[in-house]
Amino acid sequence: MSKSPHPALTRLAATVTARYFPGNGIFDGYYLDGRLTSRREHRACDITLDREDRGFFYAAFAHQSGHGPEDLVSNRAHKALERILNDVKQNLRNIDAEINELAECAVEIAGRGSLQQENARQPYFAGIMVKDAELAAITMGHGCAYLYRNDALYPLTHDDIALDPVDYHGKPVLGQDIYCAGVAGTVRYSNIAQLQPDDCVIVCNKEVITTLGQREILRLLYEAEDQADAAGLIITAASAKLPGVAMQIIACFVESIRSSDKPARPTSTRLAPEGGLFGQATGKFSQAAKPAAAKIPDEVTAASVAPAHADDLDEEETPYDKGYFERPRSENSRIRRLALYMVITAVTIGAVFAIFNMIFGQDGGTTVPSETTVQTEATEETDAIIVTEPEESAETTLEETTPEETTAETTPEPTETTASPAQETIHTVKSGDTFYAIAVKYFGDGSQATIDKIKDYNGITSDNLQLGQKIKIPPQ
Repeated sequence: MSKSPHPALTRLAATVTARYFPGNGIFDGYYLDGRLTSRREHRACDITLDREDRGFFYAAFAHQSGHGPEDLVSNRAHKALERILNDVKQNLRNIDAEINELAECAVEIAGRGSLQQENARQPYFAGIMVKDAELAAITMGHGCAYLYRNDALYPLTHDDIALDPVDYHGKPVLGQDIYCAGVAGTVRYSNIAQLQPDDCVIVCNKEVITTLGQREILRLLYEAEDQADAAGLIITAASAKLPGVAMQIIACFVESIRSSDKPARPTSTRLAPEGGLFGQATGKFSQAAKPAAAKIPDEVTAASVAPAHADDLDEEETPYDKGYFERPRSENSRIRRLALYMVITAVTIGAVFAIFNMIFGQDGGTTVPSETTVQTEATEETDAIIVTEPEESAETTLEETTPEETTAETTPEPTETTASPAQETIHTVKSGDTFYAIAVKYFGDGSQATIDKIKDYNGITSDNLQLGQKIKIPPQ
């Protein structure tokens, strides 16, 4: 057994996006580091978690359940998922000791066999564990797991989807199957891989990959701003091409890796010159410029895949001392800076109110002339101060003006423009349009109820749309 790795904290931003169509006793679900599919998510979900820890556990699956939609995951399956999470969170065990338990959990969720009926959905499982910046994956059935690194997709397990050994730019990728280990029965294993900042781990069902294809998946990952954007774009595009089929994807982006005994420092935004998910200047993920193409050394050995542990290296050569970490920032300086900002804000607000009162006065903008005007007149004979009373006309005007008259004079006339009632809208179907996208565009809500409302209004029962088709949008 390999030695324990150097303790490391990994910050992962993970998003699960799905379209569910439960039926025939097969229910899809996800497990997002302790968060399980809920009852309200039996049709769709879009959840994001961003946290830092030594261990993580994510899984996407479909399993047989006799409990129905009211209980999507049986208690037995739930206990198996919780057991893996507890093991991963324990600091005494490394990822080597957890890979077999993850395989047993996959069998517990998806079952040992598969359905034989033609066109029947089959249970599947795809799960990944992260411990001390090391990654391991297990898949069964139609479950898939990939590592997106340097604009290329690397399968973590041997699935039956043929990928071209090229990256997004069409450049060749060497050692594309470097992370695939083997198969034991119906369970597919991965090697243990060392994570790097800006990596993205993809967990999904087979239909997502086969519907879009490798080239389209790479394009969407390259152009996405973050992992949430990538997951949403992929599911939307796949559902549009294959409506009515359950699909889900979990995208996990590695934001940073640091030693657990070194305090974290908030990282500043460092933009790359080009690219998308891991290199676009306007993106949220990229923190360093990426190489032009994914390159793996020609001499690929098992040792290069296995984790490099701190005990196997000199203290000065550990990967955790090569730029993953930054100097700690004083907590007191942040508090002082926050207090300074609060003081500046208070002074600014006070100055604004003072200027407002000086200009408009305390009576809402009515300036009343002073009761007495003092004039100082200097004559040749004597220096006298002459006090003159205000003119009676001004005083009389103020007294005779009633509050009702003042209100009537200052109240603006109501405009004749009023909001017109909502009317029916005609939408012309374009390439890539779906009922979900149309519902979000006009109602801001992509729920099934909103989609059904549009279908019923047009007398449509199918999910298919034709280019140039006219869709009537009901009034809101």
